[in-house]
Amino acid sequence: MGEQNTKLPSLKSSENLPEFISPIHGVKGSFTLSENSTVPYFFALIRLDKLVTDLKTYDQTAASLTTKWKLGELYQRQINEKRVNDEIVNGYLKLPNKLKFFNSLVVTLLPKDKEGRVCESFEDYLVEDDLQVNENNKNIREWIEKDGSRVIFGGVQITTTTLWGVSVLSWDKKRVDAVAVDGQHRLRALRKYFTEVRREALSPEEEKAGIPVIFLLLSEKVGYKQSGVAQSIKNVAREIFTDLNKNAKKVDQATEIILDDRSIEARCVRSLLTESTNEDDPLKLPLSLIRWQDHNIKFDKGYFIASLVGLHAIVDYLLDISPPTQGDTTDKDQIENFVKRLDEAFGLGSPRALRNENGLLLRDHVETRYFEGDEVKIPLASLPMEFLESAQKAFEKNWRPTIVKLIRGHTPYKNILDYASGERLYSDVFFQFEAQPRTHQRELKDQLTDKNPSWEKEQIEKHALALENFKVHPQYGERWAFKNLFQKAYLGVSDKILNLPFSETIHDNYQNIPWLIELFNALEALDLLCVGSRLTGGGSPEGNDPESPEGLLWAGISVHPSTRKILVTKKSCEQMQNVFLLWFYANVHQSTAQSQAGTHPENQSPISGRSLFDAVTTDSALYPNGQKAAEELVKSFKQDQNARALFSRAAGKEDKISKAAKDRVVKIIAAGRPIALAARAQASLP
Repeated sequence: MGEQNTKLPSLKSSENLPEFISPIHGVKGSFTLSENSTVPYFFALIRLDKLVTDLKTYDQTAASLTTKWKLGELYQRQINEKRVNDEIVNGYLKLPNKLKFFNSLVVTLLPKDKEGRVCESFEDYLVEDDLQVNENNKNIREWIEKDGSRVIFGGVQITTTTLWGVSVLSWDKKRVDAVAVDGQHRLRALRKYFTEVRREALSPEEEKAGIPVIFLLLSEKVGYKQSGVAQSIKNVAREIFTDLNKNAKKVDQATEIILDDRSIEARCVRSLLTESTNEDDPLKLPLSLIRWQDHNIKFDKGYFIASLVGLHAIVDYLLDISPPTQGDTTDKDQIENFVKRLDEAFGLGSPRALRNENGLLLRDHVETRYFEGDEVKIPLASLPMEFLESAQKAFEKNWRPTIVKLIRGHTPYKNILDYASGERLYSDVFFQFEAQPRTHQRELKDQLTDKNPSWEKEQIEKHALALENFKVHPQYGERWAFKNLFQKAYLGVSDKILNLPFSETIHDNYQNIPWLIELFNALEALDLLCVGSRLTGGGSPEGNDPESPEGLLWAGISVHPSTRKILVTKKSCEQMQNVFLLWFYANVHQSTAQSQAGTHPENQSPISGRSLFDAVTTDSALYPNGQKAAEELVKSFKQDQNARALFSRAAGKEDKISKAAKDRVVKIIAAGRPIALAARAQASLP
């Protein structure tokens, strides 16, 4: 009888009878280059009308509010409709004289449960009686009886004749979806062409067209084998998608972060997030509150506390491993410096050194594997694969706790996290709905609105409005916390502060995450961390005028004084960090003075801004880089043409501009020292 004959007990309920597609004729094969890994496949040429009927893009699978999505499964659920319409349909398929050809679509057969939801693995349920009632299976039965063998897994059956070497594939569409894992935009374009351009009426030439399709048969019953830990079918499809697209059109950055297992930065970013949507973990950031659906770095609108692409930029900035550029991958000095940066970022011990799981030092591995004497034997452009796992674990131990605590502890983010938890959004409809592909959202919206016309207002719009309101100050506008520029500066300066060589007193009392969180929360409470925050007194008598640029705290630092637009530059990020560092020192100095005087903070007058400026810029041993931070701010105010507009009264008089620039920095320092923080110096910190 051949490979395998599956015989299961008969089903009794007629409503559970399968609904098979019409059989597809093709050739069965398998791909393997190692004894531990085999991927069986079925290759067929399919007519266009049948193709668009039997195959699906992922957004055509059943929409469900009960499905939780793991980050690794989010790689190919959104269709770029503009690309489909403009590039493929109008710019290719509709051109009458254009020679047209598509390479093979790659399709995965995904199992579904009885409710039609995609599930992790195939469940055997077909029996002999099921195969007799469906007209589409008559020719399959004839083949089996004459000279053939049939294998059944889940709702899939594949029959092969030994006489001709031809196979027939069919599946129960109630329990199986054939989903494009590679070529979803081509499939969507072909469907649009068939239904909208050709109005489902093909010409004789088009009827002859056979679209090449490869079906992946991911079941051990047909010879599928995978090495290592068993994966779900969706994860296998993800891995195959990644491999197929290595040399194809470059995917967007968000998709690359989700997919790339060979990038240490991408792996580190993913380790910051909960494994799936609709869950929270105090030691991670909830995926449901991260903008992962596209490669847009902005998260100042909506309910997000960060973006996937933004987090990647921050992790890249913090790690600062800077791989050799293309021209430097064969330069021994460049490679050795790269190894030193990797040791610094991921190494343990003193001096820091990165080891793999077997205890091998990275520097020794590079010396023997990539060098030959004083010459480079093999170019090196990234962290070797043998060290990816240990580097990720080092990140999870040394970096992740700090990043997560600083984000989760900062008031604007905490407000959103607390709301999501308090309103039970992780188990409610809101996050479940927002995680769906756009097409599923439209489908669910229609279904649920029919049952309850006010559903969207009560379940979606109410929470969306409440969450977005946390992002705007009623008087000073947008909060910096929801700008990637601030998030990078906040985490960047915190990392610097936590690693500066402070004296024992400062280290014990102030150089810790709880004190940093409280400092920034106090600055937030003083309304200093908004795009429109005011600088009391400003830099001139007009400083209190809400329309004057002099009274705008961040003018000339990260906001254009005239246009009031945010300056998203490397320099503005560095200048924000300079302000934050000086505020940290000002608060340390104020708190230390009060602690030494034994005076309760409420009973002591604040130290003058000038005295604070002098203290943090002259005592380099006590306040490392304080002088440099202040000088860079003063220099920027003096030299930047946009910033010089803040000192219009001193125009043309360089000495007066220099004095005005320094006076402005003094006032900025004085503005950011909430006296309430002094009490922290006398309290035991967790």
